[in-house]
Amino acid sequence: MRKSILTFIILALSLTCFAQSKDNVLKIKGSAILHQIPELMYVNIPIRVSDSLYENCSYKLAKIHKDLKQRLIKNGIKKTNIKTDDLSVGEKTKWTREGRIPDGFQGSVSMKIEMKYSQEKLSVVINTLKDEVFNFGYNVDFGLSEEQKAKTLEKSIELAIDDAKVKAQIIAKKMNIKLLEIKEVNLGYSGGGFDILTPEDNVYCFIADEEADSEEIIEINISPKKIRVNKTINVIWKIER
Repeated sequence: MRKSILTFIILALSLTCFAQSKDNVLKIKGSAILHQIPELMYVNIPIRVSDSLYENCSYKLAKIHKDLKQRLIKNGIKKTNIKTDDLSVGEKTKWTREGRIPDGFQGSVSMKIEMKYSQEKLSVVINTLKDEVFNFGYNVDFGLSEEQKAKTLEKSIELAIDDAKVKAQIIAKKMNIKLLEIKEVNLGYSGGGFDILTPEDNVYCFIADEEADSEEIIEINISPKKIRVNKTINVIWKIER
């Protein structure tokens, strides 16, 4: 019997302490949303060739890659901005009534141009690719530079902290409580999937001069959309009434 009473008293005290602890804290989530226009531009050019012989296919691929790179450099694109990856040369096949049969060889390589966004430089790349020799197609994307990411992250966290402070002060004033000390701070404590860099929309593309003669320079105006940066910070204050 004594043991049961003692257990009950301990449990009651524990619940009381828990309730007091819970009642004596204030949990606030501060948030911040910033927008940045990406300053980096990425142009991907998938080069593909084919030939009945492996040696010829490899040679064609190396030559067309070299020629395109030289033409881009000649037209004003810096050599350091041109990267290459995803090199592949392999057997090509085709389907017939008898099934899949060998059909020569196919080679591919991805040329990537990475540089600060400039409509002038982008037009240089696109007009270089107008040559039927280099008519492989391309795609354009945009991204934040490392400097932009660092500055935006720092600023968004600062604003989230300020937001948490203001909210806590307003609640303390209206509810007649005193903020004593900060017990816990968590970045993205409950933000989860929203605590990321998020493209606000797809890239907007507008061809400004569709009627231009094929021999003229075609100006293409591509505007990167803003990147939205969401940050949340959760702060727990110890309080007293």
